[in-house]
Amino acid sequence: MVSPDAFFQVNTSAAEVLYSTIVEAASVSPNTVVLDLCCGTGTIGIVLAKHVKQVYGVELGEAAVADATRNASINGVTNIEFICSKVEDVLSDLLKTKVQPSDEVVVILDPPRCGVHNSVVELLRRSDSIHRLLYVACAADNEYTISNLYGLCKSRAKDGRAGEVPFVPVRCTPVDLFPLTKNVELLFVFERAAADASDPDVGMPMQ
Repeated sequence: MVSPDAFFQVNTSAAEVLYSTIVEAASVSPNTVVLDLCCGTGTIGIVLAKHVKQVYGVELGEAAVADATRNASINGVTNIEFICSKVEDVLSDLLKTKVQPSDEVVVILDPPRCGVHNSVVELLRRSDSIHRLLYVACAADNEYTISNLYGLCKSRAKDGRAGEVPFVPVRCTPVDLFPLTKNVELLFVFERAAADASDPDVGMPMQ
């Protein structure tokens, strides 16, 4: 179900390829908690829900959250909760109250072209419970997306924050959601750099 004010990929065949690629790349388990940030109508979280312990979706659009709630109900998914808010307003509380020390946390970021607020990137970097992060970029060459991606990976040693472990990109998969155009959707997969890495600016080679 998609209301007129909500966003959904109109190329549904390619969207199915994107969602199946996300499920495979997320490498989730029954002990995984998924934070689906900028979740829209909830499709990614709903698809992942049967493979994981719990999903929390955050979306600013009220119509999209209402659609997501209905879509979860239609599909019989009960281990998912949707929150109508800006991500930067609720992420800290989610990490403190919804994530247990034993949970494997996977984050899905599927933001609009303007990306997410810098404070979101900072919180994700500082949360030791997050070991894998998937970033879905519809415009990977714009300044906002580049800023988000760089912020996740940047070394902070020169800023006196050498103990902070950044993410490193390990995979980038294109999905052609826009046939006959120069644009493709890119799925970036990030994992934590080794805590004892001598140079945190050097990541693992991407596939």
